[in-house]
Order: sequence, then C-alpha cells, then structure tokens
Amino acid sequence: SVYSSHDEYCAWPIIVRASNGDLVVAFSLNEEHLGPDGKIVMVRSSDNGKTWTKPQILYDSPIDDRDIGLTVGKNGLMLAHLWSTFWTCEKYRALPPKAYPPETIDRWCKVVNRPDYKAAKSMAGEAGLVSRDNGKTWSPRLPGKDSVKGGIQLPDGTFLVASYRLEKNFVGIYKTDSPEKPWIKIADVKSPCPDSLRFGEPHILRLPSGRIIMMMRATPIPYSDNSERSHLYFSYSDDDGQTWASPVKTELWG
Repeated sequence: SVYSSHDEYCAWPIIVRASNGDLVVAFSLNEEHLGPDGKIVMVRSSDNGKTWTKPQILYDSPIDDRDIGLTVGKNGLMLAHLWSTFWTCEKYRALPPKAYPPETIDRWCKVVNRPDYKAAKSMAGEAGLVSRDNGKTWSPRLPGKDSVKGGIQLPDGTFLVASYRLEKNFVGIYKTDSPEKPWIKIADVKSPCPDSLRFGEPHILRLPSGRIIMMMRATPIPYSDNSERSHLYFSYSDDDGQTWASPVKTELWG
C-alpha cells in the first residue's frame, strides 16, 4: 500500500506522474473526517509504484488543511492547490447529535479555542504552492485557487483549473499564465437546476485531440448523500476552457 494507519484518517488522495517519471501521491491526514487539525503529506515512487517513500509533510498550518490537488507542468514544474478549514466550537456543537461522541467534540473545542488556532483564521480558504523540481521542494504559501484534483497545463504554457468551493453551487474555470500570478475566471459551468442541485468536486483532463473533459459531483439542496439525484455530471470544452457544453447527467451514481 502507499500508506496505512489505524490511528489516522487518510483522505482525499491525488496521484500524478511528475515530468521526471516519478509517481507522486498527496493526501490529508487527520484524526477524523471533521477533525480540526489536518495536514497534507506526500509520498513518492520512482519504480512505477512498487515501493514508496515515507510520508513527508507538504503543508501543515495551525488549522485544518484538508484538500490537496496537484497540477503537473513542464520541466519539473508542479503546483499544489490547497484548502484549509477554520473550525469553531460553535460549528462542532451544531453537528448532528450522533456525528461524534460528546467527549470528542469537547476535546476538539479545546483545540480550536487555542490562541494559535484562532490567530490562524486568515489562513482559511484556498492557497497554493509551487515546485520546480518535481515536487521535492516547495515555495512558501501563495495565493491560489482550490482544485480538489488539480488542473492541467495547456500547450501554450498557461494553467487551467476547475474550482468550486467559493462558486455558490457551480464550478468556476480559472486560468493563469504563471503560478505566481492571480488566477482569472474565464467560464462558469452551472447546474441545470441551481435551486435544487449543486455541482462540486470537479476533475478535468485534456485529451490528445485537445478536448478538455470534466466530471463533477452533483448533490441535492438540501444536502443528502443517499439521494438518487447524486449522479456524476459530464461536460467538455473544445476551446481551452473558454466555453463548455451543457452538463449531462451520467449513469454513474456519485
């Protein structure tokens, strides 16, 4: 296995092949799904997945670092797309009664009430990191767009990601010509029923033909994991993400 632990919640992995041929996997480690103190770690294989390095910390702020996407560029370039959540005791107390034992909620409230945790509130949300040596070393924290699976580098060298956490139930398409520069929105991919069905967790890739395809998770409003409406939706673009086909429901229950 890439990594196994009975004492940690290992979640949201992303695997990419770096430009030097290495396989790189990044994922989040936390106590539980909604724990207050997740961190992002990375493992690497230089033999096509037969053996893996021990986890190295990629990003660990004082708050809950939970989502990680990776975009592979040319000549050793790699981008990390991060999302961090700032928990409060009020949020934990508002969870359904059977979500976690009361003693767990009490302990987590002590964590999120620590001065260092509260002082890191500005680190919540999306951020980015840049590597120019195939993910072996990384830049300091930069502004960035959240992208749960990462994006793509287009033939002209620009980068494209699909983002959803700040998009109000749909998917935004963002582009930049440099990872150190701001990401600019170029398109929206909206739900056919925006009042009752939200899109999220998009994943894009570019085919040899140049077509960019995207799969999106759909969930009803209000949220329900078990709804029959929770299918994956599909869209595509033939102009490098500027315009997108109307999303179509697939037979894949998401």
